[in-house]
Amino acid sequence: MLIRRMTATFGKLKDRSLELREGLNVLEAPNEAGKSTWCAFLLAMLYGPVPGLERWEPWDGSLMGGTLELEALGRDLVLTRSTSPRGALLGGFRAVDARTGQSVPELDREKCGEVLLGVTREVYERSAFIRQAGLPLRQDADLERRIAALAAAAGEDGVSHLEAVESLKIRRQEDPDGPRSLSDQWAAAQGHVEALERREAALIAEQAAAARWEAGQARRDADGEVVLARERADALRRELEAQGVPETETIARLRAEVIERLLGRTAAKQAETDREEAGWTVETAGDAMLRSPFSGLSPQEAMDQELDLPPEPERPRWLIPAVCGIGLAVGLLTYGIGRALGPGWPALSVLAGLGTALLLGGAAQWVLRQRQASWDAMADRRRRRWEKAKDRYLALLHASEAAEKKAAEAERTIRDAEEGERELLRQIRAFAPETAGLADADARLRECAQRRKELRRAEEAVREASIRRDLLSDGGSAADRPARGRSEIAAELVRVRGELAGERAEAERLAGKLQAVGDLVVLRSNASRSRPREETAALEAELEALRLAAVTVSHANAVLQSRFSPELVRRTSEIFRVLTDKRYDGVSLDRTFQFSANASGEIRSVSDLSTGCADQLYLAARLAICEMVLPAEQGAPLVLDDALADLDDRRCRAAMRFLKEAAKERQVLLFTCHSREAACVSRDKRVHIQRLTDKS
Repeated sequence: MLIRRMTATFGKLKDRSLELREGLNVLEAPNEAGKSTWCAFLLAMLYGPVPGLERWEPWDGSLMGGTLELEALGRDLVLTRSTSPRGALLGGFRAVDARTGQSVPELDREKCGEVLLGVTREVYERSAFIRQAGLPLRQDADLERRIAALAAAAGEDGVSHLEAVESLKIRRQEDPDGPRSLSDQWAAAQGHVEALERREAALIAEQAAAARWEAGQARRDADGEVVLARERADALRRELEAQGVPETETIARLRAEVIERLLGRTAAKQAETDREEAGWTVETAGDAMLRSPFSGLSPQEAMDQELDLPPEPERPRWLIPAVCGIGLAVGLLTYGIGRALGPGWPALSVLAGLGTALLLGGAAQWVLRQRQASWDAMADRRRRRWEKAKDRYLALLHASEAAEKKAAEAERTIRDAEEGERELLRQIRAFAPETAGLADADARLRECAQRRKELRRAEEAVREASIRRDLLSDGGSAADRPARGRSEIAAELVRVRGELAGERAEAERLAGKLQAVGDLVVLRSNASRSRPREETAALEAELEALRLAAVTVSHANAVLQSRFSPELVRRTSEIFRVLTDKRYDGVSLDRTFQFSANASGEIRSVSDLSTGCADQLYLAARLAICEMVLPAEQGAPLVLDDALADLDDRRCRAAMRFLKEAAKERQVLLFTCHSREAACVSRDKRVHIQRLTDKS
């Protein structure tokens, strides 16, 4: 059989579909995403509704139903189960051929799963349908019949040993009127009832006394818990007070200051850098100002300082008279020469003298102007250099003052930070003297906060213990201690009440028979005649035969188990060795399906194994039974619902390797909430991996 597709409106599933393939299907989904819901839906589709199906009614109020598309009986089939508005859950059933649309008569509402898988629902659930919570094996009549058939090689289901024994018990009880008379049996039953009633009353009284003593003991234990809790809280309080550990609020404030100081260290480091840079600036500016002509002057004094220039060149007062005199002398000289030369020359000589005077005056004026221009240029250059030197001096002076101010602020910041750290460490060292610095201070404060928290927990424990003690009654004294515990008394009380109910029913049954056959006195007088010796002997013979039959059935069951168990144990041992990576050599099995594991000659019961190892043992047994019980030709799918959850990674990989091999023979559906199963087979293209979500 091969399941192709499931479509469900079932529980939290609303028209949800699940595609499946041949071989190993790993269906990964988180908790509460619907893995167990899909498993329950598959069982319901195959075997129909069972008691308790109401818990899977759709959450949104829809009608429960779904389809199952599969390949079985040599055809592609579609199974449909539905719920009518006023009908029973999944009361509607239809099985059709997917290709022709014709109904399949051999599949009906009740026997569909048995026809498809070849086993009943109980056998399938105890073999190939493996849940994490249902791994352990237990005896089941249907499973025993299947095993008996395999052991006998009869090809049909046999008879369960459990059913046979129960049947013989019923037969032995069908005629309880043995060799004794009805009156004797009734009197004996009445005596048993009275004895059991007295025993019941005694047990009730004993149980009440045990309850009183346990209440008193609980109160005394609670008193002791209160005392111990108070002593511990007082010791912690005294220790904290002796060391001067502050309250939680103070510790929180100090921790905040420590963190603030630690963060402020960046500002302090920056202040140190600023101070160094400012000092260098002051030093550089000072050197430059020493070379300045304004060295030592204030800004205002530098502004008021005048430039010292050489005297401006003056025009000589004798220059014009000298020029005029020279011109007159030249004119007189040329006039004399002109008169000597002849007429007309005197006028020319006068002009020559005037020209000479003018020429000399112009030359003198040009020389004077050149001197003035040279002086003006020199004064302008010196004035510009003066102003530039003054501006540079003022800039250096301002820069020096700003640097000194910045250095002073940085110094103040550093001093405040150092003083703040010293004051903070002084406060902390008052109760934690071993504190080395701020980095260590936070750790010390955390330790103090933890100790304060321990004190609060201790005080809370005192309050809780006091409340528990106050809720308990005083009970009895220590002298009232019972011989056994209340649970043991309660177990016996349940057993006695069960026996009492049975004896009362038996007494009423015998009383009814006595009323039917006549007066008790007459019955007693005629007891010997109403029970001939022959009938008594026959009844005794029948009882002996029933006892012999029960022994024979038990012996036959032992023979069947002796034929079946070795094969089951052998195959379970092989699978268990694979699953545990050869950690265990094999397993043992008793008549009640209780397994034990063998490790290097040491036999360990299931209770001695870890949870994960016990799950592996049960899983190995389930897989072995699945191989032996389920028909190989019909290939019933193997379904595992979180069955590998408690396995460690190494054994999970071993289990996945085995399941891949098993998937060659039958379809395997592995539902899991972990991702490691998919990771183990992610590279195998033959494995179909689906990651389901809460909405897919």
